Amino acid sequence: MVRSYKNRFRISSKKFREILQLFLLDIEATKVSKITNLFRQCINIIFKYIRLIISEYCEENSILGCGELFWSEVSEGNSWSWCER
Repeated sequence: MVRSYKNRFRISSKKFREILQLFLLDIEATKVSKITNLFRQCINIIFKYIRLIISEYCEENSILGCGELFWSEVSEGNSWSWCER
């Protein structure tokens, strides 16, 4: 899946690993684009894709199971609640 996305932008594996490392260091897309000499829009799309992969992985491997976390306003006070689907 990563290879097909990497090929869409025609970037090398080395360049993709560099972008991934900079993403993990939490560096802004504008700075990453200057470091890697790629367009900021491409970096934003790649960052969005990385976030999507991370979120899918977390959903699949969640120890909480299926459900939703929501903010409930009850008479005794506000709190976070877990609701099974």
